[in-house]
Amino acid sequence: MKKLLNLKDLALLVPFLLIPIFGSFALGFILSLAIFLSLYFLIKKSQDNTAAPLKTIGVIFVSYFSYYTVQGYFYSSSLSQHIHDIGKIFPIVLIGVLALLIKANTFKINYKMLSLVAVSSIYLTTVLALIFHFFPPDIVIRGLSFSEKTGTGLNSNGMLQRLEMGAGNPLPFGTIFITFAFLTCLGYEKKNTLEKIISFSSLILAILVVGFWTVSRGPLLLVVPLTFLMLWYLYKNSKSEKAWFPLILGCCTVTLLAISFITMQNFGYNSSNHLVNGLKELTVNGSHDQSVNLRLTIYQAALESFSINPIFGFGIGNLSESTIQFLPEKF
Repeated sequence: MKKLLNLKDLALLVPFLLIPIFGSFALGFILSLAIFLSLYFLIKKSQDNTAAPLKTIGVIFVSYFSYYTVQGYFYSSSLSQHIHDIGKIFPIVLIGVLALLIKANTFKINYKMLSLVAVSSIYLTTVLALIFHFFPPDIVIRGLSFSEKTGTGLNSNGMLQRLEMGAGNPLPFGTIFITFAFLTCLGYEKKNTLEKIISFSSLILAILVVGFWTVSRGPLLLVVPLTFLMLWYLYKNSKSEKAWFPLILGCCTVTLLAISFITMQNFGYNSSNHLVNGLKELTVNGSHDQSVNLRLTIYQAALESFSINPIFGFGIGNLSESTIQFLPEKF
């Protein structure tokens, strides 16, 4: 790696690497860095300009937060409740302010660096999860054992629990892991052959972990569009390199994933069946998936609530109050 990382780069990349492991703690560190940099740019005047795309992102984020801050005030029962409600979206305004203030060349991070961090994060998280599974720490976190809190142990049926590490829930963990999986493709043209093989191996590993350990269908649904995006990206690289190796490598990756899922089905892992049942619940009459059925009921109630007040809504903290009247009595 020709460019040397500076302290600011490391302060951003290290928490980024640890997001699947520590979840909100790593994100909190990144937000603290955003606050520090925002104050730094306010105090220190620089002749460097903010990139136009970042300015646009900053305006959108700050406008989003400002709108719900004003709008929610008129729907909240008290000022303290309103402050609590907008606290949920406070990170958005922090990132927005930073995007407006950050100067060009603040970070020396390129696509290849992000890819290598994603690869490292996937392998590190998976190795730690395996270590915690076979050698669980004797720690209690909020009344739960370490294995129960992180999903690295076994459930009452002797099957693997749903892996979540420090994310707090399998769904956000799976979403983060799938995102990292496809970030490994970045900077493809600057990698040597070994780095390319390691990157695609980590992509396969991350998807398999989500499919058979986290068992979260939402993140797995992201795999389909992201796979097409990856193949298109590799096709572009094939044309620029005037060689078919990038596209062949991508097709081999997809094939290995398909074979892995088919093989694991024979060992009692029914991730594919869960996906099919969820889709059948959306398209075919009958009860095929209770979880999807519950979500559809909530979505329908939310749409009915939206139809009553489509412009101004009900305030950022009044989700339950606005939809409960449209839910069946069993809820």
